[in-house]
Amino acid sequence: MEWNLALECVQELALQLENIQLHNRLAGEAAEREAFERIGKLAGSGATAHRAFRAFAREVKPLVDYQRLGIYLVDQDRDQIKCVFQAGQAGWGIQAGEARSLSGTVCGQVVSSRRGCIANGLHIHSRPDQPQEVKLRAAVVVPVVYADEVLGAVALHNRRPHAYGPRDL
Repeated sequence: MEWNLALECVQELALQLENIQLHNRLAGEAAEREAFERIGKLAGSGATAHRAFRAFAREVKPLVDYQRLGIYLVDQDRDQIKCVFQAGQAGWGIQAGEARSLSGTVCGQVVSSRRGCIANGLHIHSRPDQPQEVKLRAAVVVPVVYADEVLGAVALHNRRPHAYGPRDL
């Protein structure tokens, strides 16, 4: 008798957990749609690029956690990538306003494959002269595609190892 009662309780808890997960997923999807609408309105309002990028970074933060967000434009003909915006923690590597070769970079892979990429096990330091201060350990990089052309990439970095998964692509 006690065993049946315990089993019924476990089954009821499992159903409640499924309901909570479904509710959270639907709430997350609604929040994403609302964020996309706000970003779309700002992009169509004639705002400056920097203001639009800043608003994008603000909208993305509650949806996908990051410590650093970078927006990059690419020039495939010149094999160049340029960081046009950076939000969050500063780090070693390409900074806002800098351009570098696209070849051999994660962004280069994302641009050529037209598919996002998750990188774990990173050791990006806040300062190159202090390698013991590992700050960023995971990244997700996705292409920015418009009119079937890859214009650039967005990269999110996180302190937590394995912070990103397939849903973040």
